[in-house]
Amino acid sequence: MAETKEEILELKERVTQLETCYQITSLLNSELNLGKLLDSIMEIARTVMKADACSLLLLDEETNELVFQVALSDVSTEIKSMARLKVGQGIAGMVVETGDPLILDDAYTHPKFNPAYDKKTGFNTGVLVCSPLKAKDKIIGVCQIIYSKEHKKTFSERDKDLFALFCGSAALAIRNAHMHEALMENQRLEKDMEFAQPVQKSFLPEFPPKHDNFLFAAKALPAKVVGGDYYDFFQTSTETSRKFLITSPNSLKTNWILSSNTASWLRLHINRVGFPSFPNHH
Repeated sequence: MAETKEEILELKERVTQLETCYQITSLLNSELNLGKLLDSIMEIARTVMKADACSLLLLDEETNELVFQVALSDVSTEIKSMARLKVGQGIAGMVVETGDPLILDDAYTHPKFNPAYDKKTGFNTGVLVCSPLKAKDKIIGVCQIIYSKEHKKTFSERDKDLFALFCGSAALAIRNAHMHEALMENQRLEKDMEFAQPVQKSFLPEFPPKHDNFLFAAKALPAKVVGGDYYDFFQTSTETSRKFLITSPNSLKTNWILSSNTASWLRLHINRVGFPSFPNHH
């Protein structure tokens, strides 16, 4: 009877955890702010798994390194300030490299475990579970939960499976938040470009000068939405028309502003003292 009661209690706890996971999935998918989302993931993971500490690292694809994003424990500040991890380095790096979740009954017995973190923070790592954050078969980071040696608790294989399920949902939510941020940034850039295009056109002369003996024409082709070459026309009091082409080296808006300022200075100089003399190049 005692064993049956324990089994019933264990099943009830497992059902509660699964219900929590379902609620978590809905909660995470409703949050698109990446910073808030990462904090929520860690708070939930620590609560559901009743862990002493947990941390989340995301993969920097440019450097192929893992970067601490969130760490929850009494020494979280020290952990987040630590150096990046290379893929394959330490337990977290190894899990990202293999793509498989891992449970360790005693972290110190594993050759990949780095005790330097404990020495620096004063934390005493005992049991840990580490799982990759995998979205659409692509690993974007890793998450781990830890029991300290003082508490003498253990994680079961079912805990590992539950945590891996949670990390899968979290990874999809992180991916969605990344996509949302990218979309917002693209929309912001498009609005900037829509504003910059008419401003840039306003720097150019509306019509070329008219002359009985000459026909003037010019056209600015932007590199993308903005950029390209800047030009302007200058006319002397003797009605002899000359054209200066002031080039913008790339599509940066600041170069257009600089070119426009240069044109204003030239126009002022011409009105006062005439055209500047330039050396002849043969």
